Amino acid sequence: MRRSTGVAVLIAATLQVLVAQEPSAPGHLYRGPLFATRPARFIEPPNGGLLEFADSSLHWSVNSPSLDTLVRSRSVRSIPVSGILLRLAFGPTDDGMVTFRLRPQFNTDLPGLPDRITPDGGARRLRFVIVPEDRAPGVLALTPAMQIVFTVEQIKNDENQSLFDNPDAAELLWDVLGRP
Repeated sequence: MRRSTGVAVLIAATLQVLVAQEPSAPGHLYRGPLFATRPARFIEPPNGGLLEFADSSLHWSVNSPSLDTLVRSRSVRSIPVSGILLRLAFGPTDDGMVTFRLRPQFNTDLPGLPDRITPDGGARRLRFVIVPEDRAPGVLALTPAMQIVFTVEQIKNDENQSLFDNPDAAELLWDVLGRP
């Protein structure tokens, strides 16, 4: 009796994980390893930008994706890290792409890190996480053949005024990934 209860609990836990994940297309079965870390490519906004990104990768944890990247200023003024908003997309999928916005994640365990990207400060490694208003897709939405791209959607200063806007960020990423 005790053994069958343990098996039932294991089956229920497995089903709960599988139901929480959303495959990218019905009827598709993907075999092979789950790539928890994948390279991500920065797409330069058509109107330039205040920041430069390099050495970027998307990490998929149990809860949601995060983007690790090196960020360098291309501006003559300092930029608050908290004011950066990115848009990430992956695809192509049968319906186009999957996209969501990302904000910097602040590590409260390491106080004293600069909260600004300065023109003379060199590159900084930052981690961006999905904004609470956007919904993270399930880990099965990303297949091995998909590209991962991102761009800057907006940068705001300390007074919440816009320093840079890219209102067509989603369209730019859609064009790069290829429309269905």
